[in-house]
Amino acid sequence: MRALIQVTDHAIVRWLERVCGFDIEALKAEIVAAIPERAAASVAAVGQGGVKLPSGASLMLRRDGGVLVVTTIVTRGGGPIAEEAA
Repeated sequence: MRALIQVTDHAIVRWLERVCGFDIEALKAEIVAAIPERAAASVAAVGQGGVKLPSGASLMLRRDGGVLVVTTIVTRGGGPIAEEAA
């Protein structure tokens, strides 16, 4: 009988990076580049908030000291945007 195994989100990220060859730093830079400066400034002023992107995704951010942290990314239906558009 196979033991119950759970996989953490961190393990998935490392798998994508180290086994599948995803450039995680490039993905982070792409997310940061998608956030309009004006929206980032607004969220920074209040401490937390959401930013809706033209793609339909929404990024949730919070201020942590002197930086904004993207805490989650959501889409209307919860799935990939490409599937929602189809």
